[in-house]
Amino acid sequence: MISPFEETSHFPLVPLGRLVTTQLGKMLQPEAASVTDLQVPYLRAGLLSDLEMLDDLPTMYASAKDRQTYEVREGDLIVAEGGDVGRSEFVPKSLDGTILQNSLHRLRPRSGDLRFVRYSLEAVRGSGWLDVLCNRATFGHLTAEKLSALLVPSAGPDAQRAIADYLDAETARIDALIEKKQRMVELMDERDFALAHDAITGGPLGGNRVVSPVPWLRDLPKGWRLAPVGSQFQVALGRMLNAERAASGEMRRYVRNVNVRWDTVNTNDLAVMDFPTAERRQYRLQAGDLLINEGGAGIGRAAIWQDQIGECYFQKSVLRLRPIAHSHPAWMIECMRVAVSQRVLLVEGNLATIPHVPAEALRVYRFPFPPRDVQSQMLAWLQAQRGRDLPLRTAIEQQIDLLTERRQALITAAVTGELDIPGVAA
Repeated sequence: MISPFEETSHFPLVPLGRLVTTQLGKMLQPEAASVTDLQVPYLRAGLLSDLEMLDDLPTMYASAKDRQTYEVREGDLIVAEGGDVGRSEFVPKSLDGTILQNSLHRLRPRSGDLRFVRYSLEAVRGSGWLDVLCNRATFGHLTAEKLSALLVPSAGPDAQRAIADYLDAETARIDALIEKKQRMVELMDERDFALAHDAITGGPLGGNRVVSPVPWLRDLPKGWRLAPVGSQFQVALGRMLNAERAASGEMRRYVRNVNVRWDTVNTNDLAVMDFPTAERRQYRLQAGDLLINEGGAGIGRAAIWQDQIGECYFQKSVLRLRPIAHSHPAWMIECMRVAVSQRVLLVEGNLATIPHVPAEALRVYRFPFPPRDVQSQMLAWLQAQRGRDLPLRTAIEQQIDLLTERRQALITAAVTGELDIPGVAA
């Protein structure tokens, strides 16, 4: 099969390059190459989720020719070359003097409606075709050649416009419903954080209490102590990726920050790399290890490694906490849950870095660590409270999944001509 729509599209399939011009961005240039080079702002793939807030962009040097070749205008369609491959967004406002970095492609229409092109790309991305095309098992890249050659449905200009108008209205309606459901989940998360705070501060125990020296912890039961995390757990940062390091020819699976979610580690999309024999003991995971997302999306999320898949390691974006005292890893998860909600321990990123949880800061940070039997008592109370909320949360999340699937199916049916839209003849 040469396209996910080869057997279903009622419209002819054409290479994307016939519908749009594509331009891959400029390689990052941190220093001037000539006296005429200027420092200019640029867009990169990591900013695609925040294109409405582009007041403080990173900068690089660029020549006059570069500034013309890679310029970004309001209304340009920007597509991720790597990372979240194939994700696309329109540039929402004028960005005078801003250029594109080579983690992004810029698309401009040759003819027709650029909105239709974007919906076609969403249909391709939702089909999973890009996973095959870009080989996401390693580090997927949607090269300029692959993007231009990508086969997408092609309707006439009037049909494109009618389809895009229809999808604008319908997807906006679905997105509004999804947003309301997501807000309900956020409110439940806030309640969950509050319950976790009650648990790690012994709220259900009542009795005599003393003021905590940590303001966001409020008061604690008398006799509870605050102790550094490093007194309860061995804290280690994962192995740095470096393709030039010794290769033994034996690839090993490893956990990245994107695999670490609250309370669970997603082992379905583990990456692989060579771990030299001398380093395997240092970075090998064992059952009961606590893994924390050191940086990036979902920073601070924590889960216990169950060793359900056998030999596995962890990468630099993950912190491993191994118990060396009486504290339960599940107790530390709740401490992290509250810390994340209070935005403590997180070092804010800048234009060159991302927010992260430094291993050094975590080792010395103090949390309440009562005796293990008290921890178990509070964890059991917390589990009971969450059990009452679980049916509602599950129902809402299922509704979000169904709405998301409906949105994707609607887009695919519309751009391939399977859906009967007034004014559109396949």
